[in-house]
Amino acid sequence: MGPHKPVTDKPTGDEQLMALLQRAASGLGVKAWVVGGYVRDKLLKRPHPNPDVVVEQGDALAMARRFAELAGAPPPVTFERYGTAQVTLPGHLVEFVTARAESYAPDMPTALRAIPGRRVTNARAWNAPNELPATMS
Repeated sequence: MGPHKPVTDKPTGDEQLMALLQRAASGLGVKAWVVGGYVRDKLLKRPHPNPDVVVEQGDALAMARRFAELAGAPPPVTFERYGTAQVTLPGHLVEFVTARAESYAPDMPTALRAIPGRRVTNARAWNAPNELPATMS
């Protein structure tokens, strides 16, 4: 077992996955949220091996690197232009994105209207009903 080799070839369990996400977020002092289909499927009691993680008040690329270290996984594949990264573990592909505010021209038919005094992030705008904090206890 080296620094970039998985601890095991057996799939990582959901509880272990969440614990690793919590440790990575806590160690960096960031807020992290598991969003999207993973949350929907957990609520419906269906398997979904690939969580999406939104990092708030921090850097998704740094969190992905720390998560990979803690998990004994290879370094993340990063997409710096978009502020996203992917970490592959046995049985999982974990994707990370940095929360960001977006704005649209008011005449755009699909424009999201910002609520005064509230920060709107891309992931939250579309996945708000599907959010679970990675730091659940």
